[in-house]
Amino acid sequence: MALDDETHLLQCSVTGSIILCVTRVEKTLDKMKASPRDWRIESLKSVAEAYNVAYRQPGGSHVIFRHPNGAMLSVPAHRPIKPVYVRKLVRLIEDGVTE
Repeated sequence: MALDDETHLLQCSVTGSIILCVTRVEKTLDKMKASPRDWRIESLKSVAEAYNVAYRQPGGSHVIFRHPNGAMLSVPAHRPIKPVYVRKLVRLIEDGVTE
């Protein structure tokens, strides 16, 4: 089963009478929560985009993520992304806050 957008492919499993569908992006977000080490900026951008968190990279070495409520997070685009920034992005996506 798949949604229209390729980045939102569903992976479904049946457990008893409950059908559990998890998108690829949700799995990536769960992995970020479990292990915030060794992520690339491209992964952060794709997860943010799927959760309607806008981002821009105005030509410098930072990417600025903006939640629909106005909360912002600036992340250095160096490899790998430091775990503190991955944790802050997860919090921005889930709670709409960075601190």
